[in-house]
Order: sequence, then structure tokens, then C-alpha cells
Amino acid sequence: MAARGTTLLAVGVGAVAVIAWTLVATLGSGDTETGLTLRDIAGSCTLTGKETEVVATKNKKLTWEVKNFCAQAQLVSVGNFRTAPQTGNTNCSAVTEGGTTSPFQQDEEARRTVSVGAASGGSPGEEKIQLQIKSRSNLGGNELTFYFSICLNQAVVDPRLVIER
Repeated sequence: MAARGTTLLAVGVGAVAVIAWTLVATLGSGDTETGLTLRDIAGSCTLTGKETEVVATKNKKLTWEVKNFCAQAQLVSVGNFRTAPQTGNTNCSAVTEGGTTSPFQQDEEARRTVSVGAASGGSPGEEKIQLQIKSRSNLGGNELTFYFSICLNQAVVDPRLVIER
């Protein structure tokens, strides 16, 4: 009987370990990753894949994973964070627009810009833009909605960023 009890205990401990690992893998650290995909379309490298809304959490990291399937290296940046949907900026050199306070702990242009190598042998060039979101003590307790620009080859697209409470 003691062997059976030991076996059941080992199975139980194993099951708890699997459940704990699954929760950590599913819930993660609270950081947010989102993808940007670049592809050649009619001879021009174009942003073909992005989320229209990114949901992130205060005091966590927000990472854009940029995959470049284009034949040439590309410069990609994020900027113009604002509360209004429309932007007057044609590039991403400004971190914010319209008097909006930056939601990030570090927001220099160099941190918001990445040079992504060209695709090679069917594999994309890959780089990441990673920014740390300010804490609740800096941003307040309410949910915040920002619009922002992703800039590539003088083209600007404007998805939305929601920072949860």
C-alpha cells in the first residue's frame, strides 16, 4: 500500500507541476508582444500584417516583433502616440503628439526605431522594438487609449494601443 501511496503522490505532484507550468506559459509575465510583417507588393516594401488594436498592461513591456520578407533592409519605427485618431505627422520622429504624455518609461527615437535586415533564403529578417510602459503611479488607475503611428518608407499607418488598468 505504501508504494501505491507514493505513486499517487508523485502523480499528484506531477499534475500540479504541469498545471502551474501551463498557467505560467499561458499568462506569461504580463508583457505584450505583437507582430509587424513587411512584404514586397508591386515592387515596394509594405506593412502587410499588424494588429489594429494592441492591449498592454501598465508597468510591463510592449514588444513589436518585426519580420521583414522584403528584398531590402527596412527602417521601421513607432511614434506619434496621441489620444486623437488622426495625426498631422508624416513620420515617427516625435514620440507624442497634441500634448499627450508618453506612456513609456524610455521613449527616445533610437529605442522606437529598428533596422530590419532583408529576407534571406525564404527566412525573414527579424528585429524587435521593445518599450517599458510606465507604472500605474505615473499613468493613473484608469484604462488609457492611445493612437500611434507605425512608419515604413514614408508611409504611416495608425493602429490603437489600449493600456489596461
